[in-house]
Amino acid sequence: MNHYYQVAISRPIRRQFTYSWEGPPIEIGSLVKVPFGRASLRGVVTGCTSEIAPELAGKIKSIISIEEDSPVISRKILELTNWMSQYYLCSWGEAIFNALPTFPKRKLDLNPSRQKIVQSQFLKTLTSDQQTALNFFNEKKQTKKPFLIHGVAGSGKTEVYLRIADEVLKAGKTVIYLVPEISLISQIKLFIEEAFPGEAVFFHSKQTPKERLEVWASLKKGEKKIVVGPRSALFAPLDNVGLIIMDEEHDDSYKQDETPRYHTFKTAHQRARLEGAYLMLGSATPSLEALEAVKEDKIFLIKMNERIGSHGRSHIQLVDMKRRRKKDFPYLSEVMQEKIDERLKRKEGILIFLNRRGHSTQVKCEECGFFYLCPHCDVALTYHQEAGKLVCHYCRYALKPAFKCPECSKQIVYAGFGTEKIESELARLFPDARIERIDRETVQKRGNLEAVLKRFREGAVDILVGTQMLSKGLDFKHLTLVGILLAEANLQLPDFRASERTYQLLEQVAGRSGRGELKGEVIIQTFLPDHYSIRSVFLENEAMYTEQELGHRRQFGYPPFKQMINLTLRGRTEESVIEASENLKKDLDGLVEGADYGIEILGPAPLPFYRLRGYFRWHIMVKGEELNLFKEKFSAYLTDSKSTSGVYTEIDVDPIHIL
Repeated sequence: MNHYYQVAISRPIRRQFTYSWEGPPIEIGSLVKVPFGRASLRGVVTGCTSEIAPELAGKIKSIISIEEDSPVISRKILELTNWMSQYYLCSWGEAIFNALPTFPKRKLDLNPSRQKIVQSQFLKTLTSDQQTALNFFNEKKQTKKPFLIHGVAGSGKTEVYLRIADEVLKAGKTVIYLVPEISLISQIKLFIEEAFPGEAVFFHSKQTPKERLEVWASLKKGEKKIVVGPRSALFAPLDNVGLIIMDEEHDDSYKQDETPRYHTFKTAHQRARLEGAYLMLGSATPSLEALEAVKEDKIFLIKMNERIGSHGRSHIQLVDMKRRRKKDFPYLSEVMQEKIDERLKRKEGILIFLNRRGHSTQVKCEECGFFYLCPHCDVALTYHQEAGKLVCHYCRYALKPAFKCPECSKQIVYAGFGTEKIESELARLFPDARIERIDRETVQKRGNLEAVLKRFREGAVDILVGTQMLSKGLDFKHLTLVGILLAEANLQLPDFRASERTYQLLEQVAGRSGRGELKGEVIIQTFLPDHYSIRSVFLENEAMYTEQELGHRRQFGYPPFKQMINLTLRGRTEESVIEASENLKKDLDGLVEGADYGIEILGPAPLPFYRLRGYFRWHIMVKGEELNLFKEKFSAYLTDSKSTSGVYTEIDVDPIHIL
């Protein structure tokens, strides 16, 4: 009998395609090869029917082949990706293939394996905060409302996650444990493997496609009960999911910056709802959206205010770099140098944090004002001494360093500083210290990050210099001094979340110090000591920060008080982008004309970094308290409209930055 199937392909096309098949019935969720124009593409079967309109009978092409013997995606994840396509205004095919690994030409063995009983082991005694958190969870868990553990750094949130996971696993269910950065997996791995020997797999982008596929297949077959990884692990093919943990829920890495531009929290919430699973969020610095959801009684709040151990929070000292003494080193205040020297003598761990990569961030001529710009991005190039290059941090364009100005032949000045310069200056000031650096340049090689962290943990490294990779989750018992340089760096970005990111970053970095038996200390160097996001960390006054930041968000209509959709138009010529932006604005005005949506449409305007990777970028911002009706109209508009030649529109629902 001839059957007809709807197939989703991984293209930005907002409809399904119908194909015929004369063989045995194909299961929903199967991977197939189909003809598409002059090419053949892989697609996923999303529906089937035995009847079609008579006028289409002779026009429908046939499925070429079934690529896997078993469905590659479950009905629940199909439903999840369908929700994503509607909420994030992408095609269903883009959402589906985002959830799948790359499949080889050979077929996989996806037959279910024999189930085994999970054997767990816990040796730690719970603190009163941890026990209270577990008791509250057990009291409220039947509601299936998300939980947020707002726990200070070092309060033992991980142990609470694992105890809840143990309960879920013993009930015969599975667990998804999400972390924002790959760098956190190695540490979480220690806790997971101690608690649940042999039950977890780790899924992340540093693995080869073959390794990722092997992990995915082991989960599909039911061989493992726990998956740990960044946001992509949310789509792991686990059956009977009982718990989704989202650690460090505030982190920007949980938002994908390519289509589908989903946010992990909302997508995890949707998967938890479909699976009937618990959703457990955790952070020492929760996002303002999460805190507002607590106020609105959409999320249960669990507070953990006490650090494990008797020493409590690290002592914080704020250094105003505008008032530093003349004999201070330009980058490290005298007090910072003194504290580093003390820790080196006591053989205690030191972390120096600077959220800037490279050696010199300003390469310029002080005579005529010339400075080096990326020809593709119109942003300043950064000098990287080890690579011997001036580098663009957006498109990786590189140039050999110069010593004379190409405009006036005067001396080029290499000013500003990044992690590379700080590393070299620390080596000059403390020649006997063992120093290593962690930033994007040093972790390119597989395994390098884990190796450096292991050496630091074992005391083979005295001073660790790094960027925001070191700001969260890492637990070093011997680390007693954290030095933060240029604490105001993020405040210089033209973005509505700049203050929130600054507070979170400083609080998280400060939380790395004093997590063992020794008292910790934090030195914050800044040129803006009175900014509320910095001063709140110094005064240990989270309420002061949240009150001021929420006041600004409410005043200017930013999340969590209004929803936003950012539409970025990019193209090779500025004229075509401006014209397409103006035309889109007219169409959007027409969509909402005469309707009481309470919607603002702002722009078009150039983005702060209006030229990146050779593309000119303008944007239009849609804001409103509730955008569902608008999204329905806009989705229909996208289906029917034709894009301007050479101009691509990126749709970002709930953007986390506007840069």
